Amino acid sequence: MEIGPRKLEDRVGAAIVAAGQAFAEPRWREWALRWVGGKDRSEAAAHIAFAIADAEVEARRGPGPAVAARTAALLAIEIKRIEALREVGARSLARTLAQNIAAVAAQAGSPSARHERRIWD
Repeated sequence: MEIGPRKLEDRVGAAIVAAGQAFAEPRWREWALRWVGGKDRSEAAAHIAFAIADAEVEARRGPGPAVAARTAALLAIEIKRIEALREVGARSLARTLAQNIAAVAAQAGSPSARHERRIWD
């Protein structure tokens, strides 16, 4: 079964929303707002968001909101990789990667966040 781009983006968006509810780093939140709003879904921006959250994970040396933020940014990066695979005709590999990303995103996003359009109030 192939996970469509829209459904996958919704799942990743839910993971970003869930992470944004707990991770307070302003630069990461700015990226999250742009991603969820569809204004900047570039791989470069997602890499920066990943680096911001990763630095926080390393500084705290343990689980916490930064881990969820790092995972959400990584999911956004992986969506771009899936798009690239589809463009070059590697549909089977893209399908497998999309299924894996969808599973992780579903676990990362809370059920209530799946339909939430705002990251936080």
